[in-house]
Amino acid sequence: MMPPNEGNRHPPLASAERLGCLFIGLACPAQRRVPVAELFRWSKAMRATFRVVIVSSFIFGACALSSALACSVPHVATAAEITAAADVILLVRVPDVTITNISSIEMIVVEVVKGEFKSKTVIVHGQTVRYDGPNDGTVPYGFVRPGGLHGDCYASDYKAGGQFLLFLRGGDVHWSPLAATNEEVSGPKDPWVVWVRDRLKAR
Repeated sequence: MMPPNEGNRHPPLASAERLGCLFIGLACPAQRRVPVAELFRWSKAMRATFRVVIVSSFIFGACALSSALACSVPHVATAAEITAAADVILLVRVPDVTITNISSIEMIVVEVVKGEFKSKTVIVHGQTVRYDGPNDGTVPYGFVRPGGLHGDCYASDYKAGGQFLLFLRGGDVHWSPLAATNEEVSGPKDPWVVWVRDRLKAR
C-alpha cells in the first residue's frame, strides 16, 4: 500500500527553477508550488549577494584607477638641484579668491629670492577651490606636497590668500615632476625660504 500522501511527494526544485515557475504565474509541472515566504528569503539572499559583487567590483575598479593615476618618475630633483636649476625663485601671495577650474592665477610678488624679475605679479596656472594642504616633510623639501602626488605629478592646487615659494624655469613652475617647486610657506622667515636663501649665498 502506498503511504499516505506519497503521490504528492516530488523532488525539490532548484531555487532558480522554482523562481522561474513562480514569476510566469504557472505551477511547475509535476512539482509543488513555492511558498511566498521562501521566495522572499531567496530574494533577500540574492540582493545581498549582488551588493557584495557590486561593492567588490567598485573597490577593485577604484584601486586600479588609483594605480593608473599615481605618477612615477625615474628621479625626483632634490632641493639643491631645483634651487640651482631654477631661473627665478619668487615668494608670492595668492589672491584671496575662489578659482574652481585650473586657469591663470595672477599672484603678487612679495620677494625675488633668485634671478631678475621686475614685474609685481606673476601668472601661474592652478585652482584654489580644493587645496590638499602644505608639504608634510621636513626642510629642505625633497618631494612635492600632497597636491602633486597624483595626476601629472605637479601640484596645481593653491591656498587662497596663502604664500608660496615658486621655482620658475622658462616662466613655469611645472618643470620638475614631483619636486618641491611651488610649496606653501608662512612668509619671508619660513624655514624653506631661509634654507633656499642660505643655499644661494653659499654658491
